[in-house]
Amino acid sequence: MQAWAAAVTHPALAGFYLQGFEGLRGTLVAAIERGRRDGHVDPAVEPDGAARAVIGLLQGLVLQLVVDTGADANAYGEVCVRMLERYVRPSRGA
Repeated sequence: MQAWAAAVTHPALAGFYLQGFEGLRGTLVAAIERGRRDGHVDPAVEPDGAARAVIGLLQGLVLQLVVDTGADANAYGEVCVRMLERYVRPSRGA
């Protein structure tokens, strides 16, 4: 958490984090686009926005685990998976 905060005022550190996030975001965008082409992901799902949302969920979990050592990562993960499945699932009419 301190490193994330430090990245606000240290461009080199910000670049380091951005590079990592961009790699993960690119992987997620590619997976979502592939899912859209294959019919497993609703075509209305915007790949970049969805990828950023997934990264935000992961960052939120990290933050919670840092400040609340009793947080249940497994329960968090299960809820996130269910939310994402419902979000990306193609409509019945699609």
